Amino acid sequence: MKIFKRRRAIILIIPFLILLCSFIAIFTFQRAHYNKIIHQLSENHINKNDQQNINNEVLQQNVSEALQQNINNETLEQNDNNETLEQNVDNETLKYNNNININNNEVHQNNNDEVQQNDNKENQNDNTEVQQNANTEVQQNDNTEVQQNTNTEVQQQNDNTEVQQQNDNTEVQQQNDNTEVQQNTNTEVQQQNDSTEVQQNDNKEKQNDNTEVQKNNNDDNNNNKEGLQQQQNDDKKIITSLDYFIELRNQIELHSALWDSVFEREDILKFKNGISKYKNGLLQESSFMSQKHFKKNISGNKKMLATLHQDLYPWLYGHRYHSFQKMIESFNGKGIVICTGEKHFRYARSTIDALRNVINCTLPIEVFYAGNNDLSLENRNILSGYENVYLSDITTYFDNTIVDIEGWAIKPFAILASRFEEVILMDADVVYLHNPEDLFEEEGYLKVGTLFFKDRSLFPGPNNQIRWMKSWMSDPLFETSKLRFYNKQTIHEMESSTVVIHKIKTLTGLLAACKLNEKRIRSEVVYKKVHGDKETFWIGFDMARMHYNLNPTPMAFTGKCYKNKFCGHIGHLIHNKLYFWNGHLVRDKSKINNLKFIDFEGYYVEDRNIKWTDNLECFYFNKTLKEPTPFSTEEKDTLRIIIEREKTLHYIIPKKEEENKEENKKEENKEENKKEENKEENKEEENKKEENKEENKEEENKKEENKKENKEEDNKEEEKKEEKREEEKKMK
Repeated sequence: MKIFKRRRAIILIIPFLILLCSFIAIFTFQRAHYNKIIHQLSENHINKNDQQNINNEVLQQNVSEALQQNINNETLEQNDNNETLEQNVDNETLKYNNNININNNEVHQNNNDEVQQNDNKENQNDNTEVQQNANTEVQQNDNTEVQQNTNTEVQQQNDNTEVQQQNDNTEVQQQNDNTEVQQNTNTEVQQQNDSTEVQQNDNKEKQNDNTEVQKNNNDDNNNNKEGLQQQQNDDKKIITSLDYFIELRNQIELHSALWDSVFEREDILKFKNGISKYKNGLLQESSFMSQKHFKKNISGNKKMLATLHQDLYPWLYGHRYHSFQKMIESFNGKGIVICTGEKHFRYARSTIDALRNVINCTLPIEVFYAGNNDLSLENRNILSGYENVYLSDITTYFDNTIVDIEGWAIKPFAILASRFEEVILMDADVVYLHNPEDLFEEEGYLKVGTLFFKDRSLFPGPNNQIRWMKSWMSDPLFETSKLRFYNKQTIHEMESSTVVIHKIKTLTGLLAACKLNEKRIRSEVVYKKVHGDKETFWIGFDMARMHYNLNPTPMAFTGKCYKNKFCGHIGHLIHNKLYFWNGHLVRDKSKINNLKFIDFEGYYVEDRNIKWTDNLECFYFNKTLKEPTPFSTEEKDTLRIIIEREKTLHYIIPKKEEENKEENKKEENKEENKKEENKEENKEEENKKEENKEENKEEENKKEENKKENKEEDNKEEEKKEEKREEEKKMK
């Protein structure tokens, strides 16, 4: 009976398995079809002139076919509405809309008959619907045929099982009769022998089976390891190849063009309340973006956009955000984002303390860290103790097996994951002298939704970085073509200690920047060509054809004069005000056990005459450089309060270290005093020696004088004797 039940269950499962396989085959066929279309569109984007000729031929064919068919009034009205939307789309968007059956402005200029174009679109829609219906009918017919065959097979099998069941029953009955006779004749000893023999045979069979399974498992593991290694090597070759980046650029660009056409981004943002209307449109009309199975009434553009969106950003959904709408709903208001771990915790604490208690900035602050091991619970509680400060673990937001967020890569993902719609991303070790909230009112930010800042100009001339970028960036944005990096004047264009972004307005550009910071892309390509995350912001925005705003003022190096050098940190001016610098209050953060405050004097705005030291911490003075620009009285007062507060609270330099430093200073002063006293004593001894020398000289001089006097007296006596002799001679 058990065998019969198993066979019956297997027979019932077979048709369901057949149906499941058919559905899987249909799904894979449709997905492969969409991937082929995307690939064709990306190839067509490279050859624009050939594409226009092909589009004209297709349009002529569609016109001839449309004249032969009847057109419904409802579809004509829909096409008229589509034409009004198409006239407001950019030239770049129109190039892609040609690929997805939307006529561009160039086609409108060549074909003035709008009715024929409407007929073309309706005809194409009708053709696609007919083709889909035909496919579904064929597929249904196939399924019905398969199901009929399976039903016949099942019926035959049921008949066979009934016959077999009857035979089995008779055999079982005969066996039962035989066994009853044998049981009466067999003895207990024979039963024991039989049982031992059976057990031994079973053990041998089990051992043989285990050895065979183990061998098969080892072979499978070796094959899997070799296959995985080969696949990883192949994937690495693909990612590092030039064709991969060209394809990636085309996909991101197509994603932005489809996005603008579906959500009408640029048309809506032209209005005064455009941002709120645009956000409401994203909330109401974006349910298809994160769906895996599309409804029948979704247009071709939406299917293409959703498919491409999920292929480019597979890490986006299924963790914190289960749909595109949930992600957009989480973006609200303005705020500051700071990323920190244990290493930079002291600076993050000092920065937050200065923003709240010195600058009086009331913007909410969200602090991101990468896992529980990155920032301790104790330090998290310290930061959350400040008013309106929130702590978030970035590893819980996205699929970390793909992005593997760590180090510099946390920055763009933290902006995307933050609860704010408008974000000021700042490093943990920045020092602000003015309220950062003012950055939201900067003119360029209000226009395009971004504010980036320049880095130093270093190592001008041809380099591998610019060669790599120009090898796949064929048509840069206007602002990109004017960059120092693009024109070989520096290998560092942007620095990311502060990045201001309006997420709703520039979402496709931000997603592209995150794409460049995925684990494999950043480690195998991007970070080998550029220094960290800095350049990925404007490169990602250029890929997405999203205009960005770079602060036109060069960086302002802030610090102090040391003999023939000026040392400090990179700062930035807005409207001739020094708003912030990166590096905090100490000279060298790497010297953890010997941190020293900088006595800031002023700043220099970068020019071409500056020559940097090897460690890039200072630059040399020359004849062309004037005196540094001093801080304003307001900036001096703010900086003085920040430093005094730091010296009393000891956030950066702990109290014990300062006490040790003070004791060391006292001992050094004592030693210096002793040295000075010894020097004075030595000087006094030297003076005494010199005085003794002078006295000795005087005594020697006196002796010499006495000798001279004695000689003179002797000479006089001799003269007298000679006179006497002469007189005696005369007398004689």
